Amino acid sequence: MMKSLLREPLLHFLVLAGGLFALWAVRNPESTRGEPSRPQITISEARIDSLIDIFAKARHRPPTQQELAGLIDDFLQEEVFYREALAMKLDEDDTIVRRRLRQKMELFVEDFTSAAQPTAEQLADFLQEQADQFRVDRRVAFRHVYLNPEKHPDTLDKDLETLKAELERKADPAELGDTFLLPGEFELTSLRQLTQLFGEDFGPQVYAQAAGAWQGPVSSGFGVHLVWIVAKEEGRLPALG
Repeated sequence: MMKSLLREPLLHFLVLAGGLFALWAVRNPESTRGEPSRPQITISEARIDSLIDIFAKARHRPPTQQELAGLIDDFLQEEVFYREALAMKLDEDDTIVRRRLRQKMELFVEDFTSAAQPTAEQLADFLQEQADQFRVDRRVAFRHVYLNPEKHPDTLDKDLETLKAELERKADPAELGDTFLLPGEFELTSLRQLTQLFGEDFGPQVYAQAAGAWQGPVSSGFGVHLVWIVAKEEGRLPALG
């Protein structure tokens, strides 16, 4: 078991990250005193969509749930290293970084100055013609509690009733249900993204639930969920600025 643990990539990552931080702390002792906690890393809907699109273009298929979790984990590791590098000021006085930023600015200016600027009327007409492409998907914010059917082979229906009764008595949702990979609460999230994360048309199922009470069960690719609707947002076309 020890050999298996030593081969674990996450252990290598934690050891390396710890070493980098220790080195920085030695070089910058004053910076580690009274330092506020680091902000939470939030992965936006757009970022997840981008990860999915990049994978799909390379593999000619969408990622599985396990592959998507791996993509998200890789992005988190990259973001941690990026933030720590900035905190340690590794980007300062770096010739390679300066040259890369210059290249990006030159490309940005070139694209900006060469692009033809459409009129407001042309933009409005184009938006109407391509409404399906640009329509903002319906979104829903909710809490959920998960039950794994494999852990309740003969008592799932009864356990769901018991779980709902406990939730209706204002029990803490975080203390109930079975362990689940994804968060127990989602801010406004598109139905498309929810279905990508949970599978089995999970997004439309959740959106169809009424607010103000624990609803369900709602099925997913992982099992069943009781959900509490926090807010809903209808689909719409984006407004032209």
